[in-house]
Formats: sequence, structure tokens, C-alpha cells
Amino acid sequence: MQKKIGPKTLFANAYDEIFIVSPIKPAFARNRVYGGLGYQIDENFGVLGGYLWQREFEAKGNKNFHFVYLALNINIDDTNPPAKTYHFPGAD
Repeated sequence: MQKKIGPKTLFANAYDEIFIVSPIKPAFARNRVYGGLGYQIDENFGVLGGYLWQREFEAKGNKNFHFVYLALNINIDDTNPPAKTYHFPGAD
């Protein structure tokens, strides 16, 4: 098992997001659940695919949405850790 995603790494990803709105009282607005697999091809390219289920809560009835997620990740940042930092003066 690797501790870092690097070239030629197969990985799994999962999450659950809960959206709460509060105009008058806290209420659930939406819930998303995602599960997928990815492969980091090299330092610059990775692919990811998975399934996303979303439920929207409404007074007139709940709605369910189903999504197939496909992504190509391209790293365009060629800085080496630690990344350079710059100080931008501003009003404090």
C-alpha cells in the first residue's frame, strides 16, 4: 500500500456531502454520495471514473439524480515542494 498517489497508482475515492440551508431553521437541502476508482498514469496525467447519487429534499417531494463521473486530470503546476510563497500586502 502506498501512502502517496504517484505514477502508476490505482486508488479508490469515496465521499458523502450533506448540504444544509438555514433561512429560518436548519434543513437538509441535498445529499451526495460518490464512489469511484482512479489511476495516476504519470506525474502529469490521471483518469478517474465513478458513480454519483444525489438526492434533493423539497417540500413537494424528494428528487433522486444518478450521474456517471469521468475525468481526466492534468497537472500543469511544475513547482517542486515546498512551493514558493509570495506575500501580497493588503489592508488588515
